[in-house]
Amino acid sequence: MGVPKALLPYGKSTLLDRSVDLLRDLGLPVRLVTSADDEMDEVSVPVVRDRIPGAGPLGAIYTALLESKFRHCFVLPCDTPLVERDLFEVIIDRIENWDAIVPVDSTGRLHPLSAYYSTSCLDVARDLLQDSQRQVRRLLESRKLHVLKLSVIDLGIPDHYFRNVNTPEDYRELLENPRE
Repeated sequence: MGVPKALLPYGKSTLLDRSVDLLRDLGLPVRLVTSADDEMDEVSVPVVRDRIPGAGPLGAIYTALLESKFRHCFVLPCDTPLVERDLFEVIIDRIENWDAIVPVDSTGRLHPLSAYYSTSCLDVARDLLQDSQRQVRRLLESRKLHVLKLSVIDLGIPDHYFRNVNTPEDYRELLENPRE
């Protein structure tokens, strides 16, 4: 993108502010996990530097779990600005007895970056990272964890919630068609 996606303007704020506001409105504590080279000095939430730079999303989830003061950790990337609070309300209603809850869209695709993880995932995540396994999917496949793969289509949650902004073209399209 050429600039940190988190700081791209979206509506009256930024992509990051959109995610922060959504989680705060649910009463959830919010921290930003970012790589050491991202300049995030002027954000409205505490910044946590990724403990394992270059380990991708699994490293960020691991860092979030390590830094959490709570058993529950909700993950939401700033580059999926169409997610609405009802997704997390559904997840919150189901967290009891689950180590992770990951939405599954109408095509069967998992969305592990708009999800819930408990600190019980820490050991498995650490072991995967130590073995240079960086796919979140591997965490979710662990037999040591109770993972709910939550089909959201039956709950009225549309697939467009999970639309990513990864390229300048994606960003332009988002600005031109913000709800598709």
